[in-house]
Amino acid sequence: MWIGVATWMLDTHAARSLKDKRGIVTPIVERLRQRYPVSVARLDHLDAYTSERLGMVVMNQDPAVCRQVLERALAFVASFGHRTFDVTIDVERWD
Repeated sequence: MWIGVATWMLDTHAARSLKDKRGIVTPIVERLRQRYPVSVARLDHLDAYTSERLGMVVMNQDPAVCRQVLERALAFVASFGHRTFDVTIDVERWD
């Protein structure tokens, strides 16, 4: 079994409050969960309204599939129009 992990920072400078930020982040997280076979979590910078670190995980028998799912999901995140940076993707064997 292979596990793929992606983390990234999402720029939320358009938000003027934590409530505004939640309005930006929550739809992205929900849409990722609906559209892709991934688990998504808000990881860090929860108290800052200018950015947030998010992460997602996928498991599959094929490492190429794990990477492909994560790359497509990150492209989907970028389609929302918010800048993503500090992106990491890692796929490792999990026994």
